[in-house]
Amino acid sequence: MWNHWLTLSRCVLSEKLTLHRLASRSVIEREENEYGGSLPREYVELLQISDGMHNNGNLSILGAEGVVERNADYEVQAYLPGYFMIGDGDGGCGNAILLNLHDRRIYEVGMGIMDEESMALRPDPSTSSSHGAPVWASEATGEVRTCQRWSR
Repeated sequence: MWNHWLTLSRCVLSEKLTLHRLASRSVIEREENEYGGSLPREYVELLQISDGMHNNGNLSILGAEGVVERNADYEVQAYLPGYFMIGDGDGGCGNAILLNLHDRRIYEVGMGIMDEESMALRPDPSTSSSHGAPVWASEATGEVRTCQRWSR
């Protein structure tokens, strides 16, 4: 298993993903109050690039508004303690995109399954036409990194 980081600009991302305005600090703070602490750093950095994003229907990264409620609705902490849902895979037809709060990797699992044995590392988009890459922003540089992780 290994990971590969590429640095991209918002302009480059917009060629492959539909981006939105930046998330407002007030919405992030409201979600953090509901969460009972800080949202995951990587997710907040992403929100500073775009308040959610999606591609041709097979990857959707959630915007800030309602992300904590979404995690509660799917009982993420009950079934997968230590994970935070940041999006949907397969066009919202049953897969959750989750950030592991310990190893900071991105995983995908069926929403009806929600157990670690059924999880898979998010595939490298260069080897799979059906999935996009998780994208993170760098606070220091303002650049965006696409994190491509896979096992094999």
